[in-house]
Amino acid sequence: MTNLRSCLMGLAALATLLAPPIAAQDAPARTLFTNVQVWDGTSDNRTAADVLVEGNMIVGVGQNLSSSGANVVDGGGRTLMPGLIDMHTHIMFPRGLPEHENVWDAAASGAMAHENMAVYVNAGFTTLRDMCSSPSLSRAIAAGALSGPRMYS
Repeated sequence: MTNLRSCLMGLAALATLLAPPIAAQDAPARTLFTNVQVWDGTSDNRTAADVLVEGNMIVGVGQNLSSSGANVVDGGGRTLMPGLIDMHTHIMFPRGLPEHENVWDAAASGAMAHENMAVYVNAGFTTLRDMCSSPSLSRAIAAGALSGPRMYS
């Protein structure tokens, strides 16, 4: 049961990134992921299932869930899994600290960080613990001013 709960929490994070924006007065948006293999992040097996998300909460995992009022996303048999977390990264230093200190200014480092955030998201990472960047990058992501994984600087 712990594995399933961990999987559901990770799927909620992924669904939050994929779900359409929600207007405050509207009912929570519904997204149904169909034709996916659910992996809980710890077992050796994957389970064929549908995953129903309302707003940012997973409300169902199982076979043949109702798609009534939901945006349906066909997973094409791909694996749906909890979002990955990198607990030690240097998002602003893709070429190493010496080059960062001696060649690039803050603007270039910030641009490199933003580019690297897209790489992380595309690789399945939903959370980063960045060791050397500015906390303002984390605030900009949290405020929606920049796109990227949740980041703790």
